[in-house]
Amino acid sequence: IEARNALIELDGKMINGQRIQAEFAKPKASDQNYFAANPRIYIGRLPQGTKKQDIQQLFTAFGEVLEIHQKDDYAFLSYANHDSASRALQNMNGFLFNGNRLIVEEARPKDEAAILKTSRLYIGNLAPTLNKTEMLQIFGKYGDVIELNMREDFAFIEYTSVPSAYRALQEMNGQRVGGRKIVIEEAKPKDAQVDSSVLAAASEQAKRNRRKSPRRSLSRSRSRSLSLIHISE
Repeated sequence: IEARNALIELDGKMINGQRIQAEFAKPKASDQNYFAANPRIYIGRLPQGTKKQDIQQLFTAFGEVLEIHQKDDYAFLSYANHDSASRALQNMNGFLFNGNRLIVEEARPKDEAAILKTSRLYIGNLAPTLNKTEMLQIFGKYGDVIELNMREDFAFIEYTSVPSAYRALQEMNGQRVGGRKIVIEEAKPKDAQVDSSVLAAASEQAKRNRRKSPRRSLSRSRSRSLSLIHISE
């Protein structure tokens, strides 16, 4: 492996009159409980032009890769188990890849929070033919859905976790669904307030409609008709 060869070559070498000490970069301290439950790693300093297939080829040697989410010069990679993720950390941190020495660390909760602050998403430009069942089939594969509220050509969806929302955002934003290219972004607090007020108004209108039953309306119409007939006589 190139990283090991570089370490052997450089360790103890004199550079500018000083003897350098080379060793593998150690992963930063992190929440071990979180990493054990979420075998997910951060891969930084990816060379320009790196594709998901390249990352897959590099890291699949350490175990089954469930998913890769890449953005610019970094990516998050999820393994099927903790042992695979640990082996990737030990072997790939400091690995020289296309001229860049990779940074490979445990993905921490704050890493996810840096991308999204909430597990609630706004989905816009929806086709009028889409229904709630179809939406759940499409977006349910990214994680457990707590709530899905649809309104005309947009919707709000909330997942049980931020990583699930992030996966949905990364994979579905800009995709064509029902013939339209949908727009997905993090739901803002004001969006949630508007959504709640719309739902409350709809619920209140439904209550009013239930109170106005057809039988009662029919009885009132008959009473008015009888009154008019009596006056004319």
